[in-house]
Amino acid sequence: MAPAVKPIPADVKADVLKLLQEAMAKLQPYQLTLTDAEERRLAPTSMGRESIPFAQQAGQLMTTFPDVLTRAITDEMIAEHPTLLQTFEDADDLMLEADKIRDLLNTVRKVTGSTVMGRARTAYRNGQDDKGRTPGLADLVRRMSERFDQDDDDAPDTPNS
Repeated sequence: MAPAVKPIPADVKADVLKLLQEAMAKLQPYQLTLTDAEERRLAPTSMGRESIPFAQQAGQLMTTFPDVLTRAITDEMIAEHPTLLQTFEDADDLMLEADKIRDLLNTVRKVTGSTVMGRARTAYRNGQDDKGRTPGLADLVRRMSERFDQDDDDAPDTPNS
């Protein structure tokens, strides 16, 4: 049995939506748009949270021992490194908090959606079992069946299957 979920009051939903929209507006100036090709090119070289100490140590190496660096690393890159690293850390911290919100909402959706769909499928099967005896029900069951015509993987067992 799925755990019980309390309904989200309209005022809580409105407040959270407003806060998320405000957060998005504040972050909008930092939004970058990448093409699919850029995404694929960057993916193998991207950094995770676990690499922060390594990147910090690389910054120390660049500033303390610049004479061992090849020309591929310029003075401008060395100067920019702390800012880029801090930007990564800031974005990562914000993403961790956003992921907590996403995880919470995903769990609520999963639990409530499973419960709602289970009840809806039972009601649908009951409507099918009526076989048109109740006036007006056959049309509603037919409209409900259109949902399964689009996605047969989710179709509940039907007498005609």
